[in-house]
Amino acid sequence: MNSMNILGDRSPESSVDAEIEMTDLTVLGTAALYELAVELANRENLACFETCTKVKCPHVCPPVIVPLMVYCYAAGIYGSHEIEDLLFKEENIQRLSGDKWVQPSQIRCFRRQHRDLLRRCLSQLIREVRARSGTIAQRSEPAGEVSTGRKPGAWDCELEAEARIQLAILIDSMELDA
Repeated sequence: MNSMNILGDRSPESSVDAEIEMTDLTVLGTAALYELAVELANRENLACFETCTKVKCPHVCPPVIVPLMVYCYAAGIYGSHEIEDLLFKEENIQRLSGDKWVQPSQIRCFRRQHRDLLRRCLSQLIREVRARSGTIAQRSEPAGEVSTGRKPGAWDCELEAEARIQLAILIDSMELDA
């Protein structure tokens, strides 16, 4: 695991700054990571406006963008422009987009509006990759904190998911400022 400290990282229950242990989520291979991202997104029963109403949807629908973003963030692809560039290059990424073109502004907008959903899916993916690969987090609760009653490793899986989302926001901000 790589250590990472993002300014302002805090646990949901604490105001203590945390050092994040970033899991190598590609340890299972990109094909397995791709399949896991799709599986976890499907567990969320994401509804698509277009499918439900038969009206052409001008927005990127959750069943399309959630697995795309979860896969990319898990694979270490954070910038919205980098995700868009991969749509040209990688067949798996093209399949995740459901033949819809996803623009960087749509990725950033979706992330703002559905951050909790992305965090939840990414946290589940981190937990699943750790379980399958035998990777155990160094601690399951923040040092000095009373147990929250969560499953072992849940605290740092959620914190790592949030750190990955914050890193995507940081990279996008830097790209927009350039």
